[in-house]
Amino acid sequence: MTAPAASAPSRHYLEIFPYLVLSASAGTTAGMLRALSPIFAIHLGATTAQMGFMSSLESLGLAVMTLPAGVLVARFGPRLIYVIASLIITLVYCVVPWSHSWIVLACGLGIGGACMPFRIVSVSGSFLERLYLIGQSKAGWYAAAGTIGMLLIGPSLAAFMLHKFGAPAGYFTVSALFACMGIGGTFILSKHGTDSANVTSLAKSFAETGALLRNQLVAAICVIEVSTGMIFAFFSAFIIVTAIKTVGLSESEAISIRMFEGFVAVGTMALGGFIVKKRPLVWFYRASLILIVSGFIMLGVASSYVTLVAATLLLGCGLGTTNLINIIRLSSTDAPKSRVSSLQLFSSMGGGFIGGLLGGGLSDLIGLRGMFFSAAVLYALLASRWCFREKLV
Repeated sequence: MTAPAASAPSRHYLEIFPYLVLSASAGTTAGMLRALSPIFAIHLGATTAQMGFMSSLESLGLAVMTLPAGVLVARFGPRLIYVIASLIITLVYCVVPWSHSWIVLACGLGIGGACMPFRIVSVSGSFLERLYLIGQSKAGWYAAAGTIGMLLIGPSLAAFMLHKFGAPAGYFTVSALFACMGIGGTFILSKHGTDSANVTSLAKSFAETGALLRNQLVAAICVIEVSTGMIFAFFSAFIIVTAIKTVGLSESEAISIRMFEGFVAVGTMALGGFIVKKRPLVWFYRASLILIVSGFIMLGVASSYVTLVAATLLLGCGLGTTNLINIIRLSSTDAPKSRVSSLQLFSSMGGGFIGGLLGGGLSDLIGLRGMFFSAAVLYALLASRWCFREKLV
């Protein structure tokens, strides 16, 4: 008589498992694209300015579609939206490998970026609805699955495909993964949206989210998110091309540098929570400023794999610390957390759009090393707004 009760937790975990698979698969494709796109752009003969433009288009797509995604998923249901978005991305990355133009690659990244919020909202919302089955303490499982895919599986698979078959085969693999996720979504996700009477219109959603900027704390965090998003774009858009063209590393070595940055950023966020309780939060903003500026200066003078990795570790730790403090501060506000999260993502992606364009222009004018030195100076000037106050807003 006790067997059914004893097996109930196992059934609950089995219900959650498909969402973790979707998250890990999505992370894998993101990790592959972050590695494949710069290398494919180099093969297409793209300049650094053009590569910065590609990075900006992807960030712009993510930023612009963040708010509409929530509204459309609520109205039409996660299954339909997820499958359509997955199908579009599948077709895009089937076309990209046949192209001999960086413009097609840029458009592909822009379309892919615009589709991603619809997929993220569909799966994450459905997972949160079922989180009660395994307990709130397991909330990090979804993010952890995506992180493992993005930082470990994706770059490793991309490096393997590049070494054995070339960049086009890597894109076909990405396309196949999106197709599989789309098929899986038809069986996993609910087809029902929110009751139409409770669905907020897009215009109202924008208005309510924008009104949050009147909150001093939220506005201050958004400024920081724009700044760090912009600065991170200087790194993410150009680190692989710097490793290959400036330092002379192999494609596999260049990809591994991205993995180091991700690991240390996630590790900082995972473990930093135990440390920040012991000091005022502004101290950690100051520490992150030192780490980020030092990392960019080291990137500017890097001449070997070891120095690139060391610089990347400094940047990952600094950016991870800033992100952690932002999350801690936002958790204390009374504003609706879902809208605050959307605004935070929008600010970060908006900063990424600016950073990609600015970094591309600077790298063409003064070279990649000069661009990294400029990033150090720019962040030092921006961060002085919040790092040298005695009391944070």
